[in-house]
Amino acid sequence: MKPVKQRYGSSDSKLEFGDCLRACIASVLELPLDDVPHFTWGAMAERHATVREAWGSLRMWLRARNIGLLTYDIPCSTLPEALAWCHLRNPDAHLILGGMGRGGQGHVCVIHKGAIVHEPTPRGDDDGPSLVGPAPDGDWAGKFVALAFEYRPTTPKDNSGLLGVSTQGVEVPPAPDFSILD
Repeated sequence: MKPVKQRYGSSDSKLEFGDCLRACIASVLELPLDDVPHFTWGAMAERHATVREAWGSLRMWLRARNIGLLTYDIPCSTLPEALAWCHLRNPDAHLILGGMGRGGQGHVCVIHKGAIVHEPTPRGDDDGPSLVGPAPDGDWAGKFVALAFEYRPTTPKDNSGLLGVSTQGVEVPPAPDFSILD
């Protein structure tokens, strides 16, 4: 994990959403901020896409890099409970934990081993985490959500675009006898 700070806050006059999610994705994947699209900003600024479509765009962007996105609804009502829940189930993974920020808006941070290890807001980690409670609204209202990345290697394909399947070590039954149909 390589910490990357967000560029925009949700209080910026032109934006409905800051780019904390983009900064956390860049941090966990160790990419520069500009290499990760601002999925929610594009969806909401254009006013023609939904948040669900923004999540779909995020999944497609990750898939192109052989990365899967796993989301977990966390059945906890406090930040310490959510951190403990994530640590118990994913003790060694860097996860992105989402909930409510200090200003009452949605916010995410990077967590590892039961602690927030990266606060993406520009003011710095010295002010403490901006994540203070469960999500204020949307599909995860009243809950925390954890995002995990999973490497998914490519599958070889044959010339027709079908998945390549190896039968090495597999016993293939003989073809059926259709002679009685003659």
